[in-house]
Amino acid sequence: MKNWKFLLTNFWRICTTLDVHPDVFLQSIDTAEEMKDKFVVALRDGKAVYIYNIKNKDPERQSKVNPQPYIEAIRSFRNRNSKDVPKGYLTIERMGTDLYSRVHFNDTERKLAISFLRKLYPQFVDLFIIHHEIGVRIDTLFKMRPILIKELTLIDGQQCEYWKAVIPEKKQNRNFEKFFWTPEAMSVVAKLESGKPIHKFVNIRDGKKEYNKALRLVYVMLGRISDRKEKWDDYLMESEEYYLVNNPSHAIRHSCIHKLMRITGERAEVVASMFWDNPETLNIYQKNSIDSVLKQGLCMICNPPPASEKKYERFCTLRHAVLYYNGYRAEEE
Repeated sequence: MKNWKFLLTNFWRICTTLDVHPDVFLQSIDTAEEMKDKFVVALRDGKAVYIYNIKNKDPERQSKVNPQPYIEAIRSFRNRNSKDVPKGYLTIERMGTDLYSRVHFNDTERKLAISFLRKLYPQFVDLFIIHHEIGVRIDTLFKMRPILIKELTLIDGQQCEYWKAVIPEKKQNRNFEKFFWTPEAMSVVAKLESGKPIHKFVNIRDGKKEYNKALRLVYVMLGRISDRKEKWDDYLMESEEYYLVNNPSHAIRHSCIHKLMRITGERAEVVASMFWDNPETLNIYQKNSIDSVLKQGLCMICNPPPASEKKYERFCTLRHAVLYYNGYRAEEE
């Protein structure tokens, strides 16, 4: 088990905080559930035991901390000791995770970000292009060795290409099939070796840290956050600006999912299948707005939006998206 140190540390923290023997979590599931609830309260009250000291904890932020990693440690401990976990037990309802469901970038902003990185941070431009195309978590982005497959298909009489990738997601412990369709992404993927890392960073931890810094500068360039870092601490936790500062890489995952919804004709079941076992998880990342509902049916090929709305590229189906990105342009263009 690759995460065993992480799980063991979290489980130690739980037992030490509650001052109980680990075997208490091997008793009835109701007992384990009761102990879990006690720990969550202690964690959010800032009373959990930590291996290192955390100074100047913000009480409001602490009250909204996600206890899921600790719940997973309890579940793992029971599973490894052959104790079942019935459905509905040892789970946690995420607090306010859908507050940021509308965080995304339009297609004009995506292209501006690519140009910005290409000029100032060329070491990250390919990573960003891939990241926005397939929306993997940052850990997966830096560690994956995707199996890449070039595909050809005939769409409306035109030969089109796209790339597929089989990528393992550690958090879900399964493979997901992703695909690349924009010219920028297909150009990057064509240079990669199947089954090999997609970057040359030796120190992955430092690479992720520097990538997040570069993303924050992208958001400054786009005018989404202030260029004065001292203002960042003033952003409210529920605000988009707070999310972009504190979760810069996960914002790209959100944006990718919004993009996929636009190019599949708002087909939630199609998009969800590329990311999660539970389709309802999509609600955390993308909620249908009035605008998205009213614009269903618009397509850059067969029902183009007005010029004022072309910063968002929309398609009736994924097939027409692939056709468009393979060089198709409407006659009036």
